Amino acid sequence: MCSRLIVGASFRNTGEILELAGCDYLTISPALLDELQKTEGQVPKKLDANSARDASVKKVSYINNEPEFRYIPPPEPPFSVSKFRRSPILFHVLFSSILSHFLSRITKM
Repeated sequence: MCSRLIVGASFRNTGEILELAGCDYLTISPALLDELQKTEGQVPKKLDANSARDASVKKVSYINNEPEFRYIPPPEPPFSVSKFRRSPILFHVLFSSILSHFLSRITKM
């Protein structure tokens, strides 16, 4: 069994942070941390490794199975899936363009 460290980050509001109560590590911006410190009341633990291990949920792994990972049935809204699938392609195009520009400038020196 391999050990993984999952860190939550890039939160937009305190509600997202509170939904991950029980997670070992969270990266929280100073503004959201201040907002959380001003909040009163109990924070119930939402995530628990033992409960997850005992849950009767089908365990799914896409490690070493990229084709199946890329064709997961789309959640709602489908817009997010299309953006997610396009992002590696857009990154490649942008990176290639920047690299070409950089190399052309170097060769002119």
